[in-house]
Amino acid sequence: RFAIFWRPCRSFVSSIASSLGVPESPGQSLVDLVLNYLRPRKMLLIIDNFEHVVAAAGVLGQLITETDQVMLLVTSRERLRLSGERVVEVPPLALPGAVDSDEVLRRADAVELFIDRARAAGSDLDLDHGQLKIITEICRRLDGIPLAIELAASRAKVVGPEELLRRLDRSLSFLTGGARDL
Repeated sequence: RFAIFWRPCRSFVSSIASSLGVPESPGQSLVDLVLNYLRPRKMLLIIDNFEHVVAAAGVLGQLITETDQVMLLVTSRERLRLSGERVVEVPPLALPGAVDSDEVLRRADAVELFIDRARAAGSDLDLDHGQLKIITEICRRLDGIPLAIELAASRAKVVGPEELLRRLDRSLSFLTGGARDL
């Protein structure tokens, strides 16, 4: 069993309790209620974008030390600095060379991600040689960074890859302000 927490808006502990279905109880600490709920369970808690609430890292420390079978997978731009933390750096995606064939361009990790996410967003890509070169250049300008590529790909349906590349020439601010769950 696992639970996923996506960008907690309210108190971090309240978000955990709510996601797990742990009701609040007058006179009892919500942290204690969550710990009591988790102690007998074997569970993987996935917490995404923790950098937004990194001050709550102490709560994660309690979860780790006071439960035996609860594992945490936390994504964050910042290290948590907790005992037992194992950091896995996520490097940029591979980019194709400047003169690679269409097949090599199409199979490059960054280009594959862009194509997959653009299609998931409803974009109808031709994927001819010209468009593959444009997508490759978008991925290069975004340094192969997966989140930036996903944000750009989500806009490909609205403006198309050519216009997207032109807008990236001016500023990366075009990639901000989209859907809150991206």
